[in-house]
Amino acid sequence: MTSGSPAAAAGVLVGDVILAFDGHAIESPEDLLDLLVGDRVGRQLTLRALRGGTAVDLTVTVGERPTH
Repeated sequence: MTSGSPAAAAGVLVGDVILAFDGHAIESPEDLLDLLVGDRVGRQLTLRALRGGTAVDLTVTVGERPTH
């Protein structure tokens, strides 16, 4: 995870397993990437993660992905 990224700012930790984003189940990294576009950019949305055997809900502000 990149320091200063939206995930880091939301409190996502290395080892967290992302279960859902904005109410959509996440089964692969591509599932998450497909949801990080369009009208979600700039909005605060809920990310559900599994952390140490416990589900936690985090609020993340979706940022634009760099194009380099």
